[in-house]
Amino acid sequence: GGRGNVMIAVDLSDPKDATKTRIRYERKKVLPYVPTPIYYGGHLFLWNDNGVVSCVKPEDGENLWTIRVGGGYSGSPICIDGKLYCITEKGDMIVVPATVEQPAATDIQRTSLGDTSHSTPIVAGGRLLIRTYHRLAALEAKP
Repeated sequence: GGRGNVMIAVDLSDPKDATKTRIRYERKKVLPYVPTPIYYGGHLFLWNDNGVVSCVKPEDGENLWTIRVGGGYSGSPICIDGKLYCITEKGDMIVVPATVEQPAATDIQRTSLGDTSHSTPIVAGGRLLIRTYHRLAALEAKP
C-alpha cells in the first residue's frame, strides 16, 4: 500500500494454452500507485503519484524516457489529441506531449486552476470537464 511496487505485463494471446509462459516482463521502478497508466499511440504512459512521467514500450517494458513534472497526484491522466492532461493535488493542470521522444521542458505546460483537486479530468459532450474542490469547469472544444 501507498506506492506501486510491481507492474506485470501478461500475454493474453492464447488463453487456452496452459503451458505457455504468460508473463512478458515485470517493471519494479517508477510506477504509479493511484494514477492509472494510459495507452496511446502504441506506447504506455505511466504518470507517477509524485510527478514522474514515463513512456514505455508495452511489448517488452523498455523505458523510452522519464521526466519529472513535479506535484502530487490523486487523479489519473487523460489523453486528448496527443497530449496527456493531469491535475496536481494543489490544483495545477499539467500537459505533457504523448510522444516517443522525450519532451523538452518547454513542451510541458502548467496552468493553475486556483483550487485544490484530487480528480481526473474527463471529456464528455465535446467538453473538457475539470473538477476542483470548490468548482466545476467545462471547456468547450474548438470547432
